[in-house]
Amino acid sequence: MSVRGYESRTAGRSRKSRRMPRQVGLIYDGLPERRGPMRRRRQRHRLEGSNARSGTDRSRRSSKKRLPQAGRSSNEVPLRASVLPHQHGTRRGTETFDFEEGYRQGLYDGGDAKVEKFIPEQMILPELTIDDVIQAGIQSLSSSFIPIMTTAEVYQELDEALENARPFSLVRLGDGELLTLAHDTVMPVEQVRRWGWFLPYAGVHLPDSQVRIDLARAISRANIVGVPMSRHPSYQGLLFPVLRYYGIDYRRLNLAWSTVNYALNEEGRLRRLLTGRKVLLVGNETPGMAKYLQGQGIQIQGNVAPVHGVSDVPRVMNQIAHFDFDIAFVSAGIAAVILCVRIADELSKVALDMGHLTNKITSGELSLT
Repeated sequence: MSVRGYESRTAGRSRKSRRMPRQVGLIYDGLPERRGPMRRRRQRHRLEGSNARSGTDRSRRSSKKRLPQAGRSSNEVPLRASVLPHQHGTRRGTETFDFEEGYRQGLYDGGDAKVEKFIPEQMILPELTIDDVIQAGIQSLSSSFIPIMTTAEVYQELDEALENARPFSLVRLGDGELLTLAHDTVMPVEQVRRWGWFLPYAGVHLPDSQVRIDLARAISRANIVGVPMSRHPSYQGLLFPVLRYYGIDYRRLNLAWSTVNYALNEEGRLRRLLTGRKVLLVGNETPGMAKYLQGQGIQIQGNVAPVHGVSDVPRVMNQIAHFDFDIAFVSAGIAAVILCVRIADELSKVALDMGHLTNKITSGELSLT
Protein backbone atom coordinates (compact mmCIF):
# COMPACT_ATOMS: atom_id res chain seq x y z
CA MET A 1 0.00 0.00 0.00
CA SER A 2 1.38 3.39 -0.90
CA VAL A 3 2.02 6.18 1.59
CA ARG A 4 -0.66 8.25 -0.15
CA GLY A 5 -3.18 5.43 0.31
CA TYR A 6 -2.22 5.07 3.94
CA GLU A 7 -2.69 8.77 4.56
CA SER A 8 -6.16 8.68 3.01
CA ARG A 9 -7.16 5.79 5.28
CA THR A 10 -5.84 7.54 8.40
CA ALA A 11 -7.37 10.94 7.68
CA GLY A 12 -8.71 12.54 10.81
CA ARG A 13 -6.53 10.61 13.23
CA SER A 14 -4.08 12.42 15.46
CA ARG A 15 -0.46 12.54 14.47
CA LYS A 16 0.45 10.37 17.44
CA SER A 17 -1.87 7.56 16.34
CA ARG A 18 -0.17 7.21 12.93
CA ARG A 19 2.50 4.76 13.90
CA MET A 20 5.13 4.39 11.19
CA PRO A 21 6.56 0.86 11.01
CA ARG A 22 10.26 0.36 11.43
CA GLN A 23 12.12 -0.25 8.17
CA VAL A 24 14.20 -3.43 8.17
CA GLY A 25 16.17 -3.65 4.97
CA LEU A 26 17.09 -1.73 1.86
CA ILE A 27 13.59 -1.20 0.51
CA TYR A 28 10.51 0.02 2.32
CA ASP A 29 7.42 -1.59 0.81
CA GLY A 30 4.83 0.92 1.93
CA LEU A 31 2.74 0.96 5.05
CA PRO A 32 0.75 -2.11 6.11
CA GLU A 33 -2.91 -2.06 5.18
CA ARG A 34 -3.70 -4.17 8.20
CA ARG A 35 -1.79 -6.38 10.56
CA GLY A 36 -2.38 -10.04 11.16
CA PRO A 37 -1.72 -13.35 9.42
CA MET A 38 -3.38 -12.37 6.09
CA ARG A 39 -1.19 -9.28 5.80
CA ARG A 40 1.97 -11.26 6.53
CA ARG A 41 0.86 -13.93 4.06
CA ARG A 42 0.47 -11.33 1.33
CA GLN A 43 3.93 -10.02 2.04
CA ARG A 44 5.35 -13.54 1.83
CA HIS A 45 3.65 -14.19 -1.53
CA ARG A 46 4.94 -10.91 -2.91
CA LEU A 47 8.49 -11.92 -1.99
CA GLU A 48 7.96 -15.21 -3.82
CA GLY A 49 6.74 -13.43 -6.94
CA SER A 50 3.16 -14.66 -6.56
CA ASN A 51 1.38 -11.33 -6.18
CA ALA A 52 -0.76 -12.06 -9.25
CA ARG A 53 -2.51 -15.15 -7.96
CA SER A 54 -6.01 -15.97 -9.10
CA GLY A 55 -9.09 -15.98 -6.92
CA THR A 56 -9.02 -19.81 -6.89
CA ASP A 57 -5.51 -19.79 -5.42
CA ARG A 58 -6.56 -17.35 -2.75
CA SER A 59 -9.55 -19.47 -1.81
CA ARG A 60 -7.24 -22.41 -1.08
CA ARG A 61 -5.13 -20.53 1.43
CA SER A 62 -5.41 -21.77 4.96
CA SER A 63 -6.99 -19.53 7.54
CA LYS A 64 -4.84 -21.13 10.24
CA LYS A 65 -3.16 -18.54 12.37
CA ARG A 66 0.60 -18.39 11.87
CA LEU A 67 3.12 -17.67 14.57
CA PRO A 68 5.16 -14.49 14.11
CA GLN A 69 8.62 -15.06 12.65
CA ALA A 70 11.45 -15.00 15.10
CA GLY A 71 13.35 -11.75 15.28
CA ARG A 72 10.65 -9.75 13.50
CA SER A 73 8.12 -7.59 15.23
CA SER A 74 4.64 -6.92 13.88
CA ASN A 75 5.85 -3.47 12.86
CA GLU A 76 8.65 -4.72 10.61
CA VAL A 77 8.41 -4.64 6.83
CA PRO A 78 10.09 -7.41 4.76
CA LEU A 79 13.10 -6.75 2.60
CA ARG A 80 12.72 -6.52 -1.19
CA ALA A 81 16.27 -6.42 -2.51
CA SER A 82 15.41 -7.14 -6.15
CA VAL A 83 14.24 -3.57 -6.85
CA LEU A 84 16.11 -0.31 -6.54
CA PRO A 85 14.66 2.31 -4.17
CA HIS A 86 12.14 4.63 -5.74
CA GLN A 87 10.81 7.84 -4.32
CA HIS A 88 7.23 7.02 -5.32
CA GLY A 89 7.06 3.55 -3.81
CA THR A 90 8.20 0.06 -4.57
CA ARG A 91 5.41 -0.80 -6.99
CA ARG A 92 6.54 1.78 -9.52
CA GLY A 93 10.14 0.71 -8.91
CA THR A 94 9.13 -2.86 -9.70
CA GLU A 95 7.48 -1.77 -12.93
CA THR A 96 10.62 0.14 -13.96
CA PHE A 97 12.73 -2.89 -13.14
CA ASP A 98 10.44 -5.16 -15.18
CA PHE A 99 10.54 -2.76 -18.12
CA GLU A 100 14.33 -2.59 -18.08
CA GLU A 101 14.59 -6.36 -17.90
CA GLY A 102 12.10 -6.75 -20.76
CA TYR A 103 13.94 -4.20 -22.87
CA ARG A 104 17.28 -5.89 -22.25
CA GLN A 105 15.86 -9.30 -23.15
CA GLY A 106 14.15 -7.91 -26.26
CA LEU A 107 17.40 -6.27 -27.37
CA TYR A 108 19.15 -9.60 -27.03
CA ASP A 109 16.41 -11.58 -28.79
CA GLY A 110 16.42 -9.18 -31.73
CA GLY A 111 20.21 -8.94 -32.03
CA ASP A 112 22.83 -11.25 -30.58
CA ALA A 113 20.43 -14.18 -30.28
CA LYS A 114 19.96 -14.08 -34.05
CA VAL A 115 23.72 -13.87 -34.63
CA GLU A 116 24.25 -16.93 -32.45
CA LYS A 117 22.19 -19.04 -34.85
CA PHE A 118 24.72 -18.48 -37.63
CA ILE A 119 27.92 -19.05 -35.65
CA PRO A 120 29.35 -22.54 -36.34
CA GLU A 121 29.34 -25.07 -33.52
CA GLN A 122 32.34 -25.06 -31.19
CA MET A 123 33.09 -21.47 -32.22
CA ILE A 124 32.65 -18.04 -30.65
CA LEU A 125 32.88 -14.55 -32.12
CA PRO A 126 34.75 -12.49 -29.51
CA GLU A 127 34.97 -8.72 -29.07
CA LEU A 128 32.49 -7.87 -31.82
CA THR A 129 29.25 -6.11 -30.94
CA ILE A 130 26.01 -6.59 -32.78
CA ASP A 131 26.66 -3.24 -34.49
CA ASP A 132 30.02 -4.55 -35.76
CA VAL A 133 28.36 -7.64 -37.16
CA ILE A 134 25.58 -5.63 -38.84
CA GLN A 135 28.08 -3.19 -40.35
CA ALA A 136 30.16 -6.01 -41.82
CA GLY A 137 27.03 -7.65 -43.21
CA ILE A 138 25.74 -4.42 -44.75
CA GLN A 139 29.06 -3.83 -46.49
CA SER A 140 28.91 -7.29 -48.03
CA LEU A 141 25.44 -6.47 -49.45
CA SER A 142 26.43 -3.26 -51.23
CA SER A 143 25.50 -4.72 -54.62
CA SER A 144 21.86 -4.91 -53.44
CA PHE A 145 21.57 -1.22 -52.59
CA ILE A 146 18.97 0.87 -54.43
CA PRO A 147 19.83 4.57 -54.87
CA ILE A 148 17.55 7.26 -53.45
CA MET A 149 17.33 10.64 -55.17
CA THR A 150 18.76 13.60 -53.29
CA THR A 151 16.67 16.68 -52.55
CA ALA A 152 18.67 18.60 -55.16
CA GLU A 153 17.87 15.97 -57.80
CA VAL A 154 14.17 16.04 -56.94
CA TYR A 155 14.14 19.83 -57.17
CA GLN A 156 15.87 19.74 -60.55
CA GLU A 157 13.29 17.30 -61.96
CA LEU A 158 10.39 19.43 -60.71
CA ASP A 159 11.92 22.68 -61.94
CA GLU A 160 12.62 21.28 -65.40
CA ALA A 161 9.07 19.95 -65.66
CA LEU A 162 7.71 23.40 -64.77
CA GLU A 163 10.05 25.17 -67.21
CA ASN A 164 9.02 22.87 -70.05
CA ALA A 165 5.31 22.67 -69.10
CA ARG A 166 5.70 18.91 -68.82
CA PRO A 167 3.32 16.78 -66.72
CA PHE A 168 4.97 15.54 -63.56
CA SER A 169 3.83 13.92 -60.32
CA LEU A 170 5.60 13.38 -57.02
CA VAL A 171 3.81 11.12 -54.55
CA ARG A 172 4.81 9.92 -51.10
CA LEU A 173 4.09 6.65 -49.32
CA GLY A 174 3.65 6.40 -45.57
CA ASP A 175 2.08 3.84 -43.29
CA GLY A 176 -1.43 4.91 -44.34
CA GLU A 177 -0.88 4.22 -48.02
CA LEU A 178 1.03 0.99 -47.36
CA LEU A 179 -1.54 -0.39 -44.94
CA THR A 180 -4.31 0.43 -47.41
CA LEU A 181 -2.47 -1.48 -50.13
CA ALA A 182 -1.79 -4.35 -47.73
CA HIS A 183 -5.32 -5.00 -46.48
CA ASP A 184 -6.71 -8.31 -47.71
CA THR A 185 -3.57 -8.81 -49.81
CA VAL A 186 -0.42 -9.26 -47.72
CA MET A 187 -2.21 -8.71 -44.39
CA PRO A 188 -5.64 -9.63 -43.03
CA VAL A 189 -7.99 -6.66 -42.92
CA GLU A 190 -8.52 -7.14 -39.17
CA GLN A 191 -4.81 -6.69 -38.51
CA VAL A 192 -4.68 -3.65 -40.81
CA ARG A 193 -7.53 -2.09 -38.86
CA ARG A 194 -5.55 -2.54 -35.64
CA TRP A 195 -2.34 -1.11 -37.05
CA GLY A 196 -4.11 1.56 -39.10
CA TRP A 197 -6.67 2.87 -36.62
CA PHE A 198 -6.09 6.34 -38.18
CA LEU A 199 -7.08 5.33 -41.74
CA PRO A 200 -10.59 6.87 -41.59
CA TYR A 201 -8.96 10.21 -40.72
CA ALA A 202 -6.67 9.73 -43.75
CA GLY A 203 -9.71 9.18 -45.97
CA VAL A 204 -10.00 5.39 -46.28
CA HIS A 205 -12.65 3.06 -44.88
CA LEU A 206 -11.71 -0.60 -45.08
CA PRO A 207 -12.24 -2.88 -46.84
CA ASP A 208 -11.98 -1.08 -50.19
CA SER A 209 -10.54 -3.09 -53.07
CA GLN A 210 -10.97 -0.24 -55.57
CA VAL A 211 -8.76 2.06 -53.52
CA ARG A 212 -6.06 -0.62 -53.54
CA ILE A 213 -6.21 -0.79 -57.32
CA ASP A 214 -6.19 3.00 -57.75
CA LEU A 215 -3.26 3.42 -55.37
CA ALA A 216 -1.19 0.71 -57.04
CA ARG A 217 -1.86 2.21 -60.46
CA ALA A 218 -0.89 5.68 -59.24
CA ILE A 219 2.39 4.43 -57.75
CA SER A 220 3.36 2.66 -60.95
CA ARG A 221 2.70 5.84 -63.01
CA ALA A 222 4.20 8.50 -60.71
CA ASN A 223 7.39 10.23 -61.82
CA ILE A 224 8.90 10.19 -58.32
CA VAL A 225 7.80 8.00 -55.41
CA GLY A 226 8.74 8.97 -51.87
CA VAL A 227 9.37 5.94 -49.66
CA PRO A 228 9.94 5.66 -45.90
CA MET A 229 13.44 5.69 -44.43
CA SER A 230 12.39 3.43 -41.55
CA ARG A 231 12.57 -0.37 -41.74
CA HIS A 232 9.74 -0.56 -39.18
CA PRO A 233 7.12 -3.27 -39.95
CA SER A 234 4.58 -0.59 -40.94
CA TYR A 235 7.02 1.16 -43.31
CA GLN A 236 9.71 -0.61 -45.33
CA GLY A 237 8.52 -3.81 -43.72
CA LEU A 238 5.33 -3.42 -45.78
CA LEU A 239 6.69 -1.48 -48.75
CA PHE A 240 8.44 -4.27 -50.60
CA PRO A 241 5.91 -7.06 -49.95
CA VAL A 242 3.18 -4.69 -51.20
CA LEU A 243 5.10 -3.68 -54.34
CA ARG A 244 5.85 -7.34 -55.06
CA TYR A 245 2.18 -8.27 -54.67
CA TYR A 246 1.08 -5.65 -57.23
CA GLY A 247 3.88 -6.49 -59.65
CA ILE A 248 5.58 -3.09 -59.28
CA ASP A 249 9.34 -3.30 -59.84
CA TYR A 250 10.92 -0.84 -57.39
CA ARG A 251 14.11 -0.90 -59.48
CA ARG A 252 12.23 0.92 -62.23
CA LEU A 253 10.86 3.62 -59.91
CA ASN A 254 12.53 6.97 -59.23
CA LEU A 255 12.68 6.80 -55.45
CA ALA A 256 13.08 9.66 -52.97
CA TRP A 257 12.50 9.77 -49.24
CA SER A 258 8.90 10.26 -48.20
CA THR A 259 10.04 13.30 -46.19
CA VAL A 260 11.30 15.03 -49.34
CA ASN A 261 8.54 17.66 -49.02
CA TYR A 262 10.06 18.81 -45.72
CA ALA A 263 13.58 18.65 -47.14
CA LEU A 264 12.61 20.85 -50.09
CA ASN A 265 11.31 23.46 -47.69
CA GLU A 266 14.22 23.24 -45.25
CA GLU A 267 16.72 23.79 -48.06
CA GLY A 268 14.81 26.75 -49.47
CA ARG A 269 13.99 24.96 -52.71
CA LEU A 270 10.24 24.97 -52.23
CA ARG A 271 10.05 28.75 -52.35
CA ARG A 272 12.08 28.73 -55.58
CA LEU A 273 9.65 26.27 -57.13
CA LEU A 274 6.69 28.50 -56.28
CA THR A 275 8.10 31.91 -57.08
CA GLY A 276 6.80 33.24 -60.41
CA ARG A 277 4.47 30.25 -60.89
CA LYS A 278 0.70 29.93 -60.73
CA VAL A 279 -0.13 27.72 -57.74
CA LEU A 280 -3.28 25.73 -57.00
CA LEU A 281 -3.84 24.35 -53.50
CA VAL A 282 -5.88 21.19 -52.90
CA GLY A 283 -6.91 19.91 -49.47
CA ASN A 284 -8.76 20.70 -46.27
CA GLU A 285 -6.09 23.05 -44.87
CA THR A 286 -5.63 25.04 -48.07
CA PRO A 287 -7.69 28.15 -47.21
CA GLY A 288 -5.23 29.04 -44.43
CA MET A 289 -2.28 28.01 -46.61
CA ALA A 290 -3.49 30.24 -49.44
CA LYS A 291 -3.59 33.25 -47.15
CA TYR A 292 -0.10 32.51 -45.83
CA LEU A 293 1.47 32.01 -49.26
CA GLN A 294 -0.14 35.15 -50.65
CA GLY A 295 1.50 37.01 -47.77
CA GLN A 296 4.80 35.54 -48.97
CA GLY A 297 4.28 36.92 -52.47
CA ILE A 298 3.23 33.60 -54.05
CA GLN A 299 0.60 33.74 -56.81
CA ILE A 300 -2.33 31.59 -55.69
CA GLN A 301 -4.83 30.71 -58.41
CA GLY A 302 -7.30 29.15 -56.01
CA ASN A 303 -7.85 26.37 -53.53
CA VAL A 304 -10.04 23.28 -53.68
CA ALA A 305 -11.48 22.27 -50.32
CA PRO A 306 -12.67 20.16 -48.69
CA VAL A 307 -11.56 16.74 -49.88
CA HIS A 308 -13.68 13.99 -48.32
CA GLY A 309 -11.29 11.05 -48.66
CA VAL A 310 -10.53 8.84 -51.63
CA SER A 311 -14.20 8.48 -52.56
CA ASP A 312 -14.24 12.24 -53.27
CA VAL A 313 -11.48 12.13 -55.90
CA PRO A 314 -13.77 12.33 -58.99
CA ARG A 315 -15.57 15.44 -57.70
CA VAL A 316 -12.30 17.09 -56.69
CA MET A 317 -10.79 16.41 -60.13
CA ASN A 318 -13.81 18.11 -61.71
CA GLN A 319 -13.14 21.23 -59.66
CA ILE A 320 -9.39 21.22 -60.33
CA ALA A 321 -10.00 21.14 -64.08
CA HIS A 322 -11.59 24.63 -63.90
CA PHE A 323 -8.38 26.35 -62.74
CA ASP A 324 -5.44 27.65 -64.73
CA PHE A 325 -2.26 26.76 -62.84
CA ASP A 326 1.33 25.55 -63.25
CA ILE A 327 1.76 23.47 -60.10
CA ALA A 328 -0.69 21.90 -57.68
CA PHE A 329 0.11 21.44 -54.00
CA VAL A 330 -2.04 18.56 -52.75
CA SER A 331 -2.57 17.86 -49.03
CA ALA A 332 -5.40 15.35 -48.96
CA GLY A 333 -4.27 12.29 -47.05
CA ILE A 334 -4.15 9.04 -48.98
CA ALA A 335 -6.23 10.59 -51.76
CA ALA A 336 -3.26 12.88 -52.55
CA VAL A 337 -1.38 10.00 -54.21
CA ILE A 338 -4.23 9.36 -56.63
CA LEU A 339 -4.94 13.06 -57.21
CA CYS A 340 -1.33 13.98 -58.03
CA VAL A 341 -1.01 11.29 -60.69
CA ARG A 342 -4.39 12.15 -62.23
CA ILE A 343 -3.52 15.87 -62.31
CA ALA A 344 -0.34 15.03 -64.24
CA ASP A 345 -1.92 12.45 -66.55
CA GLU A 346 -5.24 14.16 -67.28
CA LEU A 347 -4.36 17.86 -67.04
CA SER A 348 -0.65 17.77 -68.02
CA LYS A 349 0.35 19.75 -64.95
CA VAL A 350 2.92 19.37 -62.17
CA ALA A 351 1.54 18.01 -58.90
CA LEU A 352 3.33 17.65 -55.59
CA ASP A 353 2.06 15.63 -52.60
CA MET A 354 2.64 18.03 -49.69
CA GLY A 355 1.19 15.99 -46.84
CA HIS A 356 1.22 17.48 -43.34
CA LEU A 357 3.70 20.17 -44.32
CA THR A 358 0.66 22.29 -45.16
CA ASN A 359 -0.75 21.79 -41.65
CA LYS A 360 2.55 22.69 -40.04
CA ILE A 361 2.97 25.88 -42.08
CA THR A 362 -0.64 26.92 -41.53
CA SER A 363 -0.35 26.39 -37.75
CA GLY A 364 2.88 28.38 -37.58
CA GLU A 365 4.99 25.41 -36.53
CA LEU A 366 7.02 25.79 -39.72
CA SER A 367 7.46 28.57 -42.23
CA LEU A 368 8.29 28.79 -45.92
CA THR A 369 12.08 29.13 -46.00
